[in-house]
Amino acid sequence: MRPIKSKRCMLYGICMLLVFSLVFIFLDERKVSKIRQRLHINLTGSDSFFVLGRVNKMLNSRRTAEVLQWRGKWEKNSEVCDPARPPSSIVSYRLYSGKLPFVLYGVGNDEDEVLYRKMTELSYRFSMKVDDYISTYLDNHPSTTFIDIGASIGVTSLRMARKGHHVISVESEKDNVQGLCMSVAENSAMNHLSIVYHSVGNEDFTSVLPNKEKSSPHTISADKLFSLSNQNFLVKIDTAGCEHSVILGSKQLLMNKRTRGIVVAWETHKGQRSGEEMLSLFNIWGFNPHAFRGSGATRLDKKGQNPESWPSDVIWLPIE
Repeated sequence: MRPIKSKRCMLYGICMLLVFSLVFIFLDERKVSKIRQRLHINLTGSDSFFVLGRVNKMLNSRRTAEVLQWRGKWEKNSEVCDPARPPSSIVSYRLYSGKLPFVLYGVGNDEDEVLYRKMTELSYRFSMKVDDYISTYLDNHPSTTFIDIGASIGVTSLRMARKGHHVISVESEKDNVQGLCMSVAENSAMNHLSIVYHSVGNEDFTSVLPNKEKSSPHTISADKLFSLSNQNFLVKIDTAGCEHSVILGSKQLLMNKRTRGIVVAWETHKGQRSGEEMLSLFNIWGFNPHAFRGSGATRLDKKGQNPESWPSDVIWLPIE
């Protein structure tokens, strides 16, 4: 019986080796070692990332998504997404509904470091509870537009667009926009997602200059985004600690009756003046804070509970 067990163990080991070889077949040993060492806790579970391989040619050079910029009016930017420039990597994000491919740009000489940074940024900043709530809300309110301010490479945006919801994906980093252009096409979501290449906050003075004198992209207020749809809005703001600038720089975000909910990355504002300012504005305009519970939300106690103890992501819903 011992030889039989030994053979079974050997076959099992060979199978496991083949699996890992297929996942990392396009990566050299040094990079695999570094990424696996740093991401070992993220290589299992429903929100795991897997590098499917280096891409040496355009996935489909004739398909890129539409990119919009504000130049006194909304205009198409046909230069930021260059179909002749090959992407660096494809990352597959495992969701409950299957695999969702993403295209990453901006990987240079230190590609293992950049790839690690992008992957960990997504895995730590992205909350499945938030995503599930947004998905359920849009399913129940199909006439709602989802505005994703600070979309990064589009984890949440692409999932919602692939389900057929109308999405406005706002991102200021060029590499992310270029990757998102192709990711939209790869997910057959071109008819449902619009990319806005801007930072959002207090209006930049360059927004009123002639076209040739404008920086690219300049900062716009969130108010500009409302002209892109006549539907109600569900807004997510995740701008690396600048969420308060988005809210303070907008006159319509809180007072507009079409705003049906605002998801705010709250972690960096706990115990900070920015958090106090946002809390004051939400109170004035009649929004209550809620924590995500499964695919729903539970109201937080503003008086009996210290905002510093609130979860990392908070959704503010209007008082009906």
